[in-house]
Amino acid sequence: MTEDPQAIWLERYMSTQGLERKLKEMLHQKGSTGVTDARDRLREEYERLILTDIILAQSKDIEHALWKNVFYIVIDGYRRKLASLTQNEKTQAPQQNNSKRGNGNSGQNQGRNNNGNRGNKKPVPSMDYRKVSTKFRAFIQEATGFYHRLIQNLASCYDLNEMGAVGDVQSISVGCE
Repeated sequence: MTEDPQAIWLERYMSTQGLERKLKEMLHQKGSTGVTDARDRLREEYERLILTDIILAQSKDIEHALWKNVFYIVIDGYRRKLASLTQNEKTQAPQQNNSKRGNGNSGQNQGRNNNGNRGNKKPVPSMDYRKVSTKFRAFIQEATGFYHRLIQNLASCYDLNEMGAVGDVQSISVGCE
């Protein structure tokens, strides 16, 4: 006796909603471990739902949940951290310049702007800023790679050609699994 594919998909969907809730709980707890693993597992489950039955996935807005819960939340975290580091550097720069002025080398600071640089040069970002920025770029590359692979898998599963045309409209809800 074969189970109904739609019922199996809906069971997976309910399980995925549980993973969403667990991930959100983990994100609200300071120092929570395993967030990356939970996010990766959720990403895999969303992908499986999309590739198994794209019509059901679309009706449950899985692609939006994938973006929001797996990628956007991390991007927003990086944006906030970088903004915080930028703000900290802006408030620390005038203090550092004021302390330099009192060292008796008044001629050295002539022609410098508030950031201690000459002319229109931007200040050099802190080491913390550069580390976070590097991690952010790596995450964006990971996300881009994931979506590239997802598009390739969708094209393969649903018999799409390079222009995006569907080969057989009748088989669109039958996925790869």
